[in-house]
Amino acid sequence: MVIFMKNEKARARYLRQPAYYKDFSCIGGACPISCCLVWRVDWTAAEVEKLKNAECSEHLKSLIDSSFNKMENSEKYIVHMDEKNRCPFLTEDNFCSIQRELGEDYLSYTCKVYPRRSILSGGVMYRCCNLSCYHVVDTLCNDKDCMKLENILPKSSQAIREKAYKDKELDLINYPELRYRSDLFEFFYEILSDESVSIETSVILGALAAQKLSEYIGKGKADMIPDIIKALRGQLGNKEQLASIENIKPNYMHKMPFLFELNKLIIKSNLFDNVKSDGKFYLPKYIEGENAFNKYIEENPFVLRNIALNLWIEIKMPYRNDSMTLFENYGNYIAAIAAAKMLGACIFASGKDPVKGFKAALAYVSRSFSHNENNVKIIDELIKKYNGVSPAYLAVLIK
Repeated sequence: MVIFMKNEKARARYLRQPAYYKDFSCIGGACPISCCLVWRVDWTAAEVEKLKNAECSEHLKSLIDSSFNKMENSEKYIVHMDEKNRCPFLTEDNFCSIQRELGEDYLSYTCKVYPRRSILSGGVMYRCCNLSCYHVVDTLCNDKDCMKLENILPKSSQAIREKAYKDKELDLINYPELRYRSDLFEFFYEILSDESVSIETSVILGALAAQKLSEYIGKGKADMIPDIIKALRGQLGNKEQLASIENIKPNYMHKMPFLFELNKLIIKSNLFDNVKSDGKFYLPKYIEGENAFNKYIEENPFVLRNIALNLWIEIKMPYRNDSMTLFENYGNYIAAIAAAKMLGACIFASGKDPVKGFKAALAYVSRSFSHNENNVKIIDELIKKYNGVSPAYLAVLIK
């Protein structure tokens, strides 16, 4: 099982991260969608105690004494949001009063590291930032090369003690394919990075690879993964195959019911209201928005690719859930991209500053697919309900 743990003994030989990662910093009050709104943040008892013992102004002391609630059946605390659903420590100019007065050391771990996340695999620490941060999305939509991976050697004085997703030793025995997590990560990242084809075609090629790899793994041949990857590199993407994938047409009879239910169960946005007529969903209006969104992507082809690449790291691919096959996990990934495109179509249908609206809406995708582990099985069941059991069916969801 993939767990969230503090790696105080584990050490990364090197860090593998997008180009934007090293320069990322919170833009504070300039952020149009602050992470200090609505979200519940957990604090440990030790973090709260440290804060309560700090020397600070009377105003901040009063806020500290009145803003924490202990969670039921837990040692953790949560911050009680104010009547406007804002963190009580958030100042009027949208800065954190704790950090401003006491410094970062007095923040909770979540507040310190968000939106950064890490995966430790085979001595490599993969890192990225979540799409739920507007500044991250803005970077992905404006910097063509920001998702190129870089290798960073930790400084000798730098201890890698981040919280990171890491496979347990027992699971590496029960699920031997997890030993090749890094090989698989790099292979699919290579496919998804190929700018000679559309991102949709790249994603579908990845589905074909995931299906073939799952077949071998299912037969107990996980140790063949490096050889299978080598063979697939030579087999995927011949001209005839690429042409057939590029020519797949949208099948609204298949994908719209799936997208409706995906939104209802997982994303829970009201953006379908933008494509209604007389209170009912109106397909021509959705297609109009989809065409407008596709035109934006055609003019900025790196945008959707950057989002897809960031999601690959963010959702802990290729194995979000080790009890599911590689292909089933890949289905979850395709659903995330389908959700991003759906939100884009609905927002561009409104015509009201759609690019900014799209950037903001991507937080729905991150929160639904990255932050909520309980959604993984629900999405898998939903995909199977709509016959997403082959690359061909999954292709329809993103075309």
